[in-house]
Amino acid sequence: MAPVEAVRAVWASTTQRDQAPPPPSALSAPTPPAIDVWATQSGAGGHGAGTTVAEPTLSSLMLGGPALPVVEHRRRFDAGLFVAGAMLLVAGIMAYLSIRHPWVKVRITGIDEDRVETGVVARLILDGGEGLAGKIGLALSVAMTIWGAVWCWYGFDRGAGIPSFARPGFAILATIAGIAVAILCSTLWFVWSDAAVAHAGDAGMSTAALRLLIDTHPLPIVHIKRLHSLLQFGELMVLGQLASYLAFWSSRSR
Repeated sequence: MAPVEAVRAVWASTTQRDQAPPPPSALSAPTPPAIDVWATQSGAGGHGAGTTVAEPTLSSLMLGGPALPVVEHRRRFDAGLFVAGAMLLVAGIMAYLSIRHPWVKVRITGIDEDRVETGVVARLILDGGEGLAGKIGLALSVAMTIWGAVWCWYGFDRGAGIPSFARPGFAILATIAGIAVAILCSTLWFVWSDAAVAHAGDAGMSTAALRLLIDTHPLPIVHIKRLHSLLQFGELMVLGQLASYLAFWSSRSR
């Protein structure tokens, strides 16, 4: 056999072996469909089946899956929280203004060793912000104003959560403290002692003389008369507490 014919015989045998039919088991097994990496949730197949293929997005490329649907947040009006915020806002502003007005009228009467009154030593009218308790009430009224404004804002969107610092529980505690301030200022003299000494000149006394009178024994008799602004402050604290309970009821299911 010629060399050329020998090469042709070897090439023909190799080609027939490579093109041998597959075994019967391979013919019976179904061919799995090709996975289309661009398939969406609504389309399941390849490009030739008439399906609509979405353009690839960043989330599908990085997470290996289809992009999550974008859900638009729908704002809902919360009448309860809005009304509570308006009430607390008004109560806080009016309470702040009331502290700038006279709260009490103080009459200091001296006494002798036998506890007999010797006459009125001083008559003073004191504003709310001049006493220690009044300064506390000033801070409480500012906090109420801020919380009321926040509640009004979130009253326009019930689906949004209220910030932690504006929870109704804090407002409930603050208004209880405000009621306690009003009671202390109307019944206890010691909360006004420093303010009285600061206004000793209004009674024709020096600060040292009035301080000595207040601190020495026997202690003078002090009469406290509540004025309109102090009563108004207490009423506004009660109003603020009612608003806080309304906000608590409205926000518990947000």
